[in-house]
Amino acid sequence: MIQTTKTSDAKVVAGVNMDQKQPVFLRMLDDKKAIYRFFQGEISIDELNARGIKFIKPL
Repeated sequence: MIQTTKTSDAKVVAGVNMDQKQPVFLRMLDDKKAIYRFFQGEISIDELNARGIKFIKPL
């Protein structure tokens, strides 16, 4: 097992690249804001579908 005291070293050892995860995280935040705006009546379901956000219908 590799032990290190620096966080940056641990990320390099684990193969985690924070620069690659940031755009995904920012898109998730944008999607959350779009869903909130939909429930507030500011945007339509067609705009959500254009973003790739789909709601499922319960059984």
